[in-house]
Amino acid sequence: MYTLHIKKKEEAYSAKSNAIQEMSDDVVVVSMDMQSVLLSPKLHVSEQYYKMKLALHNYTFYVKNTKDVYLYVWHEGEGGITANNITSCIINFLEVYCGNKKKVILISDGCAYQNKNKVLCSALANLSAVKELTIEQIILEKEHTVMEVDNVHSTLEKSLRHQFLHQWIMCPG
Repeated sequence: MYTLHIKKKEEAYSAKSNAIQEMSDDVVVVSMDMQSVLLSPKLHVSEQYYKMKLALHNYTFYVKNTKDVYLYVWHEGEGGITANNITSCIINFLEVYCGNKKKVILISDGCAYQNKNKVLCSALANLSAVKELTIEQIILEKEHTVMEVDNVHSTLEKSLRHQFLHQWIMCPG
């Protein structure tokens, strides 16, 4: 079992490396992932925290070619994190950003409801046919995902934490 896991990890890493070597003006490499739920507002007073919290969802795209980052952010009142919600983000991103490219390579983790479902598969197949776009999806081995998009999430969380601490220090009581 362990040997199979390691083999899958190495295959995924190799596929990602090969994808990066394919980058060109016509071939875009994109890593994508859902950030863990962000809660708003950032409060430390427990009673207010539980009465006022609102879950924010963030699906992030990192374009390896240009190092551009695109965030699709919505709150729980606007929608959940179902296959349909995630697929809408991915299809919109591909239509807007990758509409004139010949090939897009999507790199993601193995989360089934986000990246390994029939809703996304069908939508990608349809978009590929309509736009005459080749779409390749690389799904990395679970718990071994090293993606640039993870750095974006980490930077965002640190920034939000720093902003909250700065506001707390500046406005005590």
